[in-house]
Amino acid sequence: MSVRAVRVILTVSAAAAIGLLSAPAVATAAPKVCGLVTTDELAATLHSTFGAGKRYVAGTGVTCGFDGTGPVRNATVRVARGKQAKVALASTLRALRQTLQDVRSPPPKRVAGLGDKAYYSLDTFLGEGSVEVLRGQTFVQVTAAVSPGADPALVSEPALKALAA
Repeated sequence: MSVRAVRVILTVSAAAAIGLLSAPAVATAAPKVCGLVTTDELAATLHSTFGAGKRYVAGTGVTCGFDGTGPVRNATVRVARGKQAKVALASTLRALRQTLQDVRSPPPKRVAGLGDKAYYSLDTFLGEGSVEVLRGQTFVQVTAAVSPGADPALVSEPALKALAA
């Protein structure tokens, strides 16, 4: 089985587990998640063009997904609030650590200057960067993935930190 197939299986399994453990967060998450980051902000920060965000619920909280054209193929913003915020951070970091270990990428690292706790990770296999922030009872995750062959520096810690702020 290829590393990519194992990665997909692990990611889907982790997402399913997170969703089962934390489904009640939907009622308390930000319903206007697609308004937290504009397509102009995404374009300026990630050097790609983005379509309008599409809101969806999967796992903990509410997510807005943006399809990109250019070197960055997509970006997402996920928000969970209330009691589920800490659960969302912990379960997301657990899943990320396992996935990153499986594809031999560095583990999430602490990020200063954002919220009570914040982390950045880069999946070097898929070219996907991620920042997770917990501030009080609000969890925010910003992710972006580069197109095949594009420079993963486009989804660097400073870029995603700026969007998460």
